[in-house]
Amino acid sequence: VDDLAKKAHKALGCKYYSLYDVRLNPDGMPFMLEACLFCSFSPYSVIVGLAAVSENEDWKPHPKLFESFLCRAARETRARRVAATASPVTEANGALKKRKRIWKD
Repeated sequence: VDDLAKKAHKALGCKYYSLYDVRLNPDGMPFMLEACLFCSFSPYSVIVGLAAVSENEDWKPHPKLFESFLCRAARETRARRVAATASPVTEANGALKKRKRIWKD
C-alpha cells in the first residue's frame, strides 16, 4: 500500500500532501478508490488529527508545522510566477499566451 501511495503521489505531481482511500480485496490486492490532493488544515482535518495523536513531538504543534508548509509552498508559487512573467510565452498578467496550432496531415 505504501508503494501504491508513493507512486500515485508522484504520478499526480503532488509535492507536499496527498491522502488516499484504499481497500484491500480478500487476496490482499489494494484498490485505490479516491485521492485527496489538498488539506484544509482545519482542526477536524485527518492530517491535523493524526499529527495531534502522533508520538513525534515535532508534529504536535500543528499550527507552526503546517504554517511552515504553507509558507514554503507560497514562496515556491511566487518564484514560479515571477519566472513565468519573465518568459516570452506569458501575458502581462502571468497567464500563458495562446499558441496557434498548426496541424500537418
